[in-house]
Amino acid sequence: MKAPLGLLVVVWLAAWPSGAGVPLAAERPAGERSSRDTPAALLSLSDEDLARRVELDVSSLGSLSIGAPGSAMLINPVMLAAGPHWEISERAEVFGTAETIEAIEAALGKVHEIFPDAHPIIVGDISDEDGGRLKRHQSHQGGRDVDLGFFFKTGAPQNYMSYKNPEADKLLDEARVPSDFAARKAIYEKLTKFALEDVPKIYLYHRRILIAHTAKLEGYTQMPDGLVRVVGLKLK
Repeated sequence: MKAPLGLLVVVWLAAWPSGAGVPLAAERPAGERSSRDTPAALLSLSDEDLARRVELDVSSLGSLSIGAPGSAMLINPVMLAAGPHWEISERAEVFGTAETIEAIEAALGKVHEIFPDAHPIIVGDISDEDGGRLKRHQSHQGGRDVDLGFFFKTGAPQNYMSYKNPEADKLLDEARVPSDFAARKAIYEKLTKFALEDVPKIYLYHRRILIAHTAKLEGYTQMPDGLVRVVGLKLK
């Protein structure tokens, strides 16, 4: 009998001592791949084998994210280590599944390979150590999504229009420092003023985006950037 996901959650919660929290995040140097089982490998286990591993050695299950982006838990988390091609934002929660962390490291490494002179990318929140709600996010609960900063500085790779403004560059650097929301907001308001006055980029069109969903879905609005926003959605 295959082990259903719901059973894993119930057994894990039952087997783990009350108040003990979740297993501590693994410390793994950047670029080193996890040796634990993948979630797919667990599908071959019987209910009995799965329950036994949860009880005797929960770390053997590997790194797991259980639930939806807005309601999830994180088991055997992996913490993003400092790396040469990225900077971790102050007070950011950077715990994720092994697959998420490895994907981040691979992607940022590729950016550096293509743009070796680029500034380090800023990494923000991924998830808390045991998953669950982060006050500043509606998602980021299961170690599967990450906030990444992009470049809009002089000479930066995404600066395709060759925009150059020393005052804007200075503000971009200053915005990385404070963790206080009001202080960061004030800096970005100044940057917005530069963008409105200098008009460094003019969008001529947005590509056509085709999205299909059930007629029972309410509250969905497609944004021109192509990203899907799930906030406020509900089924009839």
